[in-house]
Amino acid sequence: MVGIKNRQVGMEKSIVTTFLVGCITLGFFCLFSVYLPTQLKRSQGTLPVTTISVNASPTLTDVINQLSPLPQGPEKLPAAMAFPTNEESNADEEMNSMMMEDFDDNAGEEIYYAGSKTHRSKISKSKRVSKKARPVKAVPPEVANQYPLRIYEPLEEALSRRYGHGFVVTESLRAPFEFWRNVYARYDFNRSVLHDNRYLDIVYGVLDFSKLDENLTLSKEEKRAIRQGVEERKKQELRTMLLRFDNGESPKTAGEHIVYRFFEKSSDPNKFRKAAERVRSQWGQRDRFMAGLTRSGRYMPLMEEIFIREGVPKEMTRLVFVESMFTLNAISKVAAGGPWQFMPGTARGYMTMNEYVDERRDPLIAAQAAARLLLKNYSHVGSWPLAVNGYNTGILRMVKAMQRLGTRDIGTIIHRFEDSGYQFASRNFYPEFLAALEVADHYRGYFGNLEMQEPIPFDEIILPYNTSLPKLADTTGTDVNVLKDLNPAYNERSFLSQTVVPRGYIVRVPHQQKVAFLTALNTIQAEERSAKWHMVGKGESLKNIANRYQIPITLLKAANGLLSHQIKQGQILKIPSAPTEVVLETR
Repeated sequence: MVGIKNRQVGMEKSIVTTFLVGCITLGFFCLFSVYLPTQLKRSQGTLPVTTISVNASPTLTDVINQLSPLPQGPEKLPAAMAFPTNEESNADEEMNSMMMEDFDDNAGEEIYYAGSKTHRSKISKSKRVSKKARPVKAVPPEVANQYPLRIYEPLEEALSRRYGHGFVVTESLRAPFEFWRNVYARYDFNRSVLHDNRYLDIVYGVLDFSKLDENLTLSKEEKRAIRQGVEERKKQELRTMLLRFDNGESPKTAGEHIVYRFFEKSSDPNKFRKAAERVRSQWGQRDRFMAGLTRSGRYMPLMEEIFIREGVPKEMTRLVFVESMFTLNAISKVAAGGPWQFMPGTARGYMTMNEYVDERRDPLIAAQAAARLLLKNYSHVGSWPLAVNGYNTGILRMVKAMQRLGTRDIGTIIHRFEDSGYQFASRNFYPEFLAALEVADHYRGYFGNLEMQEPIPFDEIILPYNTSLPKLADTTGTDVNVLKDLNPAYNERSFLSQTVVPRGYIVRVPHQQKVAFLTALNTIQAEERSAKWHMVGKGESLKNIANRYQIPITLLKAANGLLSHQIKQGQILKIPSAPTEVVLETR
């Protein structure tokens, strides 16, 4: 009995002990789950309030230069400030990432273009760019503080808003038109404009990276990383402010009141949360637009003639500035190429693309293709503004927008049409075109007098024979670089000495030298027909062989593409002879 009683007492003590342990555990759980998170939220989840003295009517400078800094932590941002990963945000960031390569006035340099062309509707699934956000390396606050967000100072509103053929800046298009006009004509490549990516009349400020660009101790990659890091930190500061407003906090500083008032007219209860997801940066393009205008002087008159001949308004040639800033070898990360940024699949319906030529790189050939595509677009929608927008997003998407909204009004479609393939780039393409048209046609008012490249006259010949272009240049005494310049569609491989361009291809030659080049082609062909061949024997030299066949040693070297007198046993040499006839070009 005693043993049983002792066991009962022991069980009672165990139950009491277990109960006490449970209570203590529950107490600690409550402490960690309720009290500590509250303290963490107070210390990390909100920004310290900065009191600033302002005049009765504060300016945006008060917001920008005195925004509260991000709470500092171990290389980690609060969850509420995580970089948005929705498709539209990533597509927006991708546009600026395509402008990372340093700009060069040389139109032949390959760069990633600065425009908004993505041709999403023309890209196969296997070639689509990943939507995953690129990681941005964090910059220390002391570095970010060297680049304060400054006031946005736009140009005075444009006086002219009507350009014919339905190209009118209506009130619904005013904000995006003015935004892009300032991007093209007000801010250069070293400025980043932070703005709302849906409502372009909401501009938070401008970052100036001129000093960073002038720093000779940093590499391009280091400058790029700093710029991206600073931009991201500034955008996160703005996002955090907007999220605080979304959580019900009232603005406390004059600067916060200014940002708050951007959204006063909106009745959307989630306006601040949505705005936090739409903060975007846009790099200025004033210097690039000026360089593109300078290059355009060489081709624009002929391009306008091509558009008029194809039945397309000549004003639409200004699309080339939106696409590539008139960079001949512009290549996008989705393989759109040339000044008109044709995707390969679309280009093959209008131009030649093979091992010898890529006619997308020829501004005149590509202009004709662009005119025909725009005319085809117009036949589907009966509206030039919609035809322009369809050049970027695909004309079938414009047809869908018309049918869904019951309108052809481009302003209504831009503001109201919702589609997964109609995001920032597509929505802004037509306003960008209007802005480019305004700036290009009134460039003296924006840039002063620019020294335009002069049009270079040329003639065209149809190759009657398979021909080596370097040999053609050499035979006519023409610098091969002249042929390269006149024929941007031909790739570098076409100008190798061992490459033969097939008969029937068109080659541009200097003006009034057509007969000379046709005669040279005949000379080359006659040499090929009457050529003899010689296998180099043991101990033979180039001089011995030239003497044997009674031809100049220089001619022997040229015929075989030799740079020196060195030959080896067993090598086959072509022995050229003089031409005997002339064959002129026929079409």
